[in-house]
Amino acid sequence: MVAAIAHLRGYDIEDTRVRTAILMCLMGGEEVTRLVGRGKLPGTPMLIATAPMASPTLYETVSEKVVTALLTTHGGKSVGVLATKRIPIIGGGIGAVFDGIATRQVGAFAKGELVQRRAIG
Repeated sequence: MVAAIAHLRGYDIEDTRVRTAILMCLMGGEEVTRLVGRGKLPGTPMLIATAPMASPTLYETVSEKVVTALLTTHGGKSVGVLATKRIPIIGGGIGAVFDGIATRQVGAFAKGELVQRRAIG
């Protein structure tokens, strides 16, 4: 979804900088802000996607942070949510709600970070 947003807004998704920004968007706004504030990431996805040149190690660094953040987020889910997801009918509804919320948050963050680069007209 984030790659589609980037493509529709005029970014070259074959570019390493744009791919790195797409990975960063998957973490969500709060996590990116926290990691940028701590100095673990060099900047926001917008800054990375539009940087004049790409660092060879940046993609690996961001990939490592994304995997860590996603494992921490999904590993830290409450036991109650995980237990209710196992119930056939109720679990489907609860899973759909939580997945919908997460998808909306990631999409909204990507929409805000990856601004339009194509001329509208």
